[in-house]
Amino acid sequence: MKKLIEKDEWIKRYPNLKNYYIPEHYFFKTKLTNEACTLLPFIPENQPYLGVEIGVNIAKTSTILLYRKPQLNLILVDNWAEVPENKFLTEYHLSFFDSNRYKIIHENSRDAVKQIKQKIDFVFVAAHKKPEEYEHDILQWAKHVKPNGFLFGHDIGNSGIGPKDQAEKVVEYCAKKLGDKDYWVNSKRLSWMIKL
Repeated sequence: MKKLIEKDEWIKRYPNLKNYYIPEHYFFKTKLTNEACTLLPFIPENQPYLGVEIGVNIAKTSTILLYRKPQLNLILVDNWAEVPENKFLTEYHLSFFDSNRYKIIHENSRDAVKQIKQKIDFVFVAAHKKPEEYEHDILQWAKHVKPNGFLFGHDIGNSGIGPKDQAEKVVEYCAKKLGDKDYWVNSKRLSWMIKL
């Protein structure tokens, strides 16, 4: 992990951050998000692993994963169109890690997927999307996932792809379209998974 960059230094670099909460501590060492709880058991301990997170927001889940899985590298996709300041918070949170462990693609998912040339182990769809956008992301990003890899998502509910039954229909449809793959929807953690 890299040396901590002090909060005041970040505010000097990015003055518009002064109105945002910037943690004074490594929040990712102690608190797990629901998303991280879903992903962590599927990431092996002792082998290189490459994942993609679509819809990074402030990189909270990404930093938890990077901290707890030192062999993990991530590609982070977000255009930060809704809250541009969150890009700066993402950079701040990621500053604790070596930059060779992550790559930021500042694009929407449809454009970012065209930039991926290598095979990846998992994709985590975290962006709030309409059902047809979710379907597109699942089907397009699945082309880049290794055999026995995973697609995950968490936006089940009013702020995401809709109620559980609607989300389950999207995930079920995509699993069938990808070749009758195994899948599950977990309403308790508001998440889903397709195993490729």
